[in-house]
Amino acid sequence: MGDREPLLGQGSAGVRERHTGSAEQAEKGERDITQEEWFHELSKKVYLARRKKPDPWWVTALEVLVILFVVGFAYYAYNYFEHLHFHVTNGYAHLGYPQAQHFVAHRYLEGRGVDKDHKMAMDWMRKAADQGHAHASYNLAIAHLKGLETDVRDGEARKLLEHANNNGVKEAHDVLHNVCYAGGNC
Repeated sequence: MGDREPLLGQGSAGVRERHTGSAEQAEKGERDITQEEWFHELSKKVYLARRKKPDPWWVTALEVLVILFVVGFAYYAYNYFEHLHFHVTNGYAHLGYPQAQHFVAHRYLEGRGVDKDHKMAMDWMRKAADQGHAHASYNLAIAHLKGLETDVRDGEARKLLEHANNNGVKEAHDVLHNVCYAGGNC
């Protein structure tokens, strides 16, 4: 076989070409390649980097608008968190989430972030109670027992309280035993 020297020669001998033929062919075709020739061969495969064209004006304007929007939204979210929270929750309430409906009902009932509106509060409370929200059922029954204007029919307050009691609302148990079972108007 041919020489078993490393591809990179030692010292200033340069780089030797590798031959896979017979020993005779290796002796005939063997020659030393200088480092400059070797790097010149590799440099043919390296392409110069292309210059990127600048973005059009509208791309830059769009980027600036997006940054301004994000900064403005962050300012709004930080300074008006209650307002933002109500509107996001109100969106979920309109999508039918009972927890969000119950929260919106409390906001209308207490007047936090919105004008007090007992009718809207009871409407949202009814929607949440109809979907099985235990605390909404309890609150709707208590509002009826306290005399607030609700759409609770006769005998429905007891069913709402029983539903709340069966689903872990401890206050519903007390109201059932102290008011409804003691002869109160449920």
